[in-house]
Amino acid sequence: MSKLWIQCSKSIFEKLKQDQALLIKATITPKFRPKNYPEVYDENIAIERYKLALLNAVVKKAKASEKAFICLKLAWMYRLLQNSSEERKFLEQAYIGFKEAFEKEPFPICGMDNYTLSYLIGELARRLENNEEALLWFSKVIVTPGVNPRLKEMARDQKDLIKENK
Repeated sequence: MSKLWIQCSKSIFEKLKQDQALLIKATITPKFRPKNYPEVYDENIAIERYKLALLNAVVKKAKASEKAFICLKLAWMYRLLQNSSEERKFLEQAYIGFKEAFEKEPFPICGMDNYTLSYLIGELARRLENNEEALLWFSKVIVTPGVNPRLKEMARDQKDLIKENK
């Protein structure tokens, strides 16, 4: 499990407010039927659990970044299953959510500084074939002094990939 996922998950569940817990309890708990899951999940079980997490996030009126991060994980699971329509649907939601988080939430967001999140938004835009938007986000990373050189190089690579595919 990635360090980023652990940081984001930890910050989400440690900060569950009482009113959020009550919303979940009132809305989801009456309909919830516990299941026994194997120790190692396959993609389908992961999708089921991420969707439950997303439902909880929506019900408790979670931050855009939390919902976006779950959508990103769902997109990755669908990519592993080679289900491109579902992958795209969740990539779009992640893109929208991370852009909203970038504008409205304080950094760090899910353990990411603004340049890492800029890169991620650029990559989501690229995968959604919104190349002009992607180039803007990658450029923010590339032209800013003091950004991690590895991150700048990744942004340059993606920018070059867009230009090659034109």
